[in-house]
Amino acid sequence: MGRFLLDTHALLWAIQEDPKLSEQARAILLDGSNQLYFSTASLWEITMKLNIGKLKLDESIDSLYGLLEQFGIAILPISQQALEAYLKLPLHHRDPFDRMLIAQAIAYELTLVSADAAMAAYPVQQVW
Repeated sequence: MGRFLLDTHALLWAIQEDPKLSEQARAILLDGSNQLYFSTASLWEITMKLNIGKLKLDESIDSLYGLLEQFGIAILPISQQALEAYLKLPLHHRDPFDRMLIAQAIAYELTLVSADAAMAAYPVQQVW
């Protein structure tokens, strides 16, 4: 059993059955003993990308929330603890959404499920 924070692309690739989702990531998602989290920052990122046409989804935001609930994936809010961790991060990674995921993973001792190699510059566990 582990505690995992899903990067935005990990969830989207799982939903879309994209072959880019690694076997290890798929196994983590399917293992019912794992505690899975999805950040409010990722939901905001998806909404922004849908709004500007940079992302296409068959699901609505409402159905995305339903999928998270169906698969037992908890929504992780952006807390004061995560914001304090964010402020301490060096600028190795410039994407503010990814930096928030890193901060949340550090603050809550979660393992990131992400293909993003740039996250390895931070003191966070990562699997892909």
